[in-house]
Amino acid sequence: MNVYLVSCISGVFALDESGNILSFSLTPARDEEVAERLYALQKGELTPELKEVVESLGQGNTYIVEDRQIGEALKNSFNVEVKVEKGNGVARLFRSRIREYLEKVGFTPSEEEIKELTKRASLILARRKVKEVGSRRDEHLIQAVYCLDDIEEVLNLFSIRIREWYSLNFPELTRLLQSHLSYVRIVGELGPKEEITREDLSEKLNFPPEIVENVMDEVSRSMGAPILEDDFKPLRELASITLNLFEFRDLLRNYIASLMQEIAPNLTAIVGPLVGARLIYLAGGLEKLARLPASKIQVLGAEKALFRSLTIGTPPPKHGVLFRHPEVSGSPWWQRGKVARVLANKVAIAARADVYTGNYIGDELQKDLERKIEEIRRKFAAPPVEKPKTRPKPVKKRR
Repeated sequence: MNVYLVSCISGVFALDESGNILSFSLTPARDEEVAERLYALQKGELTPELKEVVESLGQGNTYIVEDRQIGEALKNSFNVEVKVEKGNGVARLFRSRIREYLEKVGFTPSEEEIKELTKRASLILARRKVKEVGSRRDEHLIQAVYCLDDIEEVLNLFSIRIREWYSLNFPELTRLLQSHLSYVRIVGELGPKEEITREDLSEKLNFPPEIVENVMDEVSRSMGAPILEDDFKPLRELASITLNLFEFRDLLRNYIASLMQEIAPNLTAIVGPLVGARLIYLAGGLEKLARLPASKIQVLGAEKALFRSLTIGTPPPKHGVLFRHPEVSGSPWWQRGKVARVLANKVAIAARADVYTGNYIGDELQKDLERKIEEIRRKFAAPPVEKPKTRPKPVKKRR
């Protein structure tokens, strides 16, 4: 016999195919307890009312539910046959006539009382969910990755501005120093080119001897104009702020690394803390990442390229943020897609281990990953004869 299990804020009802009540169990009409039951059902857990109804009807029936997780929980707890039919006709009939069903079982609150109970229970449920999301560590990780992206963008912007401004006094330094941090340290800690000394470069900034010699040579024959103290003061302040931002970026990276080691040690062992954090950020959370297939993980971060592939027929992307992993970026172009696929498989396993088991299998996954990458490099040592297709140009439509 098919038994439809339907829940509402007042309890759980078991109905036959015609909508007749076979059994029921009412929830106490208190907002805290109603919110507790709704929260449990949304998490796929069995409530006392649901257990009572199933126990009263026993085995030998086929229970039809609307939620897959509830169905799995019923199977495991009562060893009964379960089917999942989301939005089935009996459930829709029950909800359209809920007042009639409640009157049949002797529960006769007014419409206003039901609305008020629903409102209070919904508020409690919403507060509980907000609090739960705020307490998740991976949400802090996602915010930290957002912050890191913002800091790097600002650092790049400020560093370029400092280079252009300082070039009025010492234009040759831009060619000598590619590192933004080294350049900003000279501006912020040493000052105009007239104040740069060999001792400061080697002892205060710890620059290598060859760079010290190159900088001092260019200082002696620089074509830059002298700069007044009043004009240099704001530039020095900007350099000081930028140096503080560099320190904060390092602090943020260390925080992300320690947090990743705490909440996702297997994922960290496979792809490192920063790439792992970006995967969690792109998936929307560690649990969501664990539910993604490996094929989706492989192209996380390449959504624009995937969209172009689907719309104008360009070759599909072979990797997204996984390109930042040295095994992918350091491989020849014809091996990168294969390496990224193997890496995505291991990421999927590592994320699931972090979320569902908590066991550390990172070392085993890393060894298996290295073995498979060696196989790829041995098997596909030479590039394919046929070169990859170039991206077709979009066709302009005539109006």
